[in-house]
Amino acid sequence: PETEIAGIREHIDSISVEPLIVELDGKPIAYLQSYDPHLEDDHPYADQPFGTLGIDLSIGVPELVGRGHGSAIVR
Repeated sequence: PETEIAGIREHIDSISVEPLIVELDGKPIAYLQSYDPHLEDDHPYADQPFGTLGIDLSIGVPELVGRGHGSAIVR
């Protein structure tokens, strides 16, 4: 968790990242960020077509992993 949080801190103020907290029944359950790989120097996905966005998703409540929440969030 410390490594992931450090990575989030590094990018949270970046113009290329949109950070979001996902809630279920009013309680935070996940962190989601979308990003434009064309706004970061040397990003490994910069070869994708313009308009492509990447996403990273972390579900923070272990009991909710493997229950379809990630797929629902992405949809």
